[in-house]
Amino acid sequence: IPLYATAEPFAKEFGPAEITISVTALAYAIVWYCGRRLDAYPSARLRGNVGYMAPVAIVTYALIAAILLLLRLDYSRFQLFGSGLLALLWVATIAQLRSRYLVRNYAVMPRRTIAALPKLPTCRWLDFADVRRDGLRVDAIVADLNAELEEGQIEELADAAIAGVPVLDRRHIVEMLTGRTPLGGLTPNEFGALLPSRQYLVIR
Repeated sequence: IPLYATAEPFAKEFGPAEITISVTALAYAIVWYCGRRLDAYPSARLRGNVGYMAPVAIVTYALIAAILLLLRLDYSRFQLFGSGLLALLWVATIAQLRSRYLVRNYAVMPRRTIAALPKLPTCRWLDFADVRRDGLRVDAIVADLNAELEEGQIEELADAAIAGVPVLDRRHIVEMLTGRTPLGGLTPNEFGALLPSRQYLVIR
């Protein structure tokens, strides 16, 4: 803003510069909030963190730009989209630093799946029953959603999700951390085959 603004913002009237600054702050707040919500997903690679944050930033800033166009409000496109790029780089860098240096606690259900999770210095895998018994705080719950969970375990997962604790699928976590999909978790599609859709292949 100091480099690009032609006049002192908010000094006289609420013009294009002030509109741009306001919507930019709103867009960044949305991206930051969504980034914090996605922070439960551990990713050891910068590409993984950027891959999570890029859609959020692009959709947020594009939606705000579309609203400004529909309302016929004058704003600085350079400043708005430049801010979007900087916001994406900032939140992705913070997510990368957190994933590298912040140790996170995950409650795992069922207990036998702990041995199959990758050993990482920034991820601490704890048994869900021990976490409930000792009242420990965790960043998220990692559950094998394809396993035959007991009715009580399903109810505990539902209670945790309602309480705002993220419940993550074990296969997704293993793929994110190792770049490999567990073969035991492969399931056929609606045609009874293991062939992914063409749209999935293009996006992937």
